[in-house]
Amino acid sequence: MQWPEFSTKSWRTCGKRPHSGYYWLAYSWENLLPSCIGCNRPDSSGAQRVGKWNRFPVSGKHASRPAEIADEQPLLLNPLRDDPAQHLEFDPESGRIIGTTERGRMTILVLNLNREGLKEKRRDIYESVRLRSQEAIGAGDRGDFKTVDRHLEFLLQHKSGQAEYAMAGRPAVGRSKETIRYMLQRLG
Repeated sequence: MQWPEFSTKSWRTCGKRPHSGYYWLAYSWENLLPSCIGCNRPDSSGAQRVGKWNRFPVSGKHASRPAEIADEQPLLLNPLRDDPAQHLEFDPESGRIIGTTERGRMTILVLNLNREGLKEKRRDIYESVRLRSQEAIGAGDRGDFKTVDRHLEFLLQHKSGQAEYAMAGRPAVGRSKETIRYMLQRLG
């Protein structure tokens, strides 16, 4: 699939009239989301321009008034409203995030979510969670419940999405879930 390049001109044009931006959302807390420099800062040093900056791709027409915002169909995921698992998958072998929907693919493209450093960090997290799962099982076999509790807390943070790069840790927790469940049942 060929993804369009969103220049400042293209996102600001709604049909034949220029888009004035989302001035009514400028000071709305729901519209202000923290992001890292790599996701937000525009960068055109590679083959495609990446970084959110002032780009907001939509399917169809941009809203030009507050009353139209409910009808707008954004192509970027909103981490406060969207469940990333419905749009993105993690590949533990490569560390890449794979878009399973148009919105997921566009989010990956615009934010450059597979840039150098992120893939490696995700692979490291996956491996760390996998090893901690094995250590929890071994500690349970030895009767070391303090270590089991420490490892299970770490695993639960990834499963619940509270840990950094949790999307990379969840598949490792999932692979160990049945073994851990069996161990917990044995421990009572």
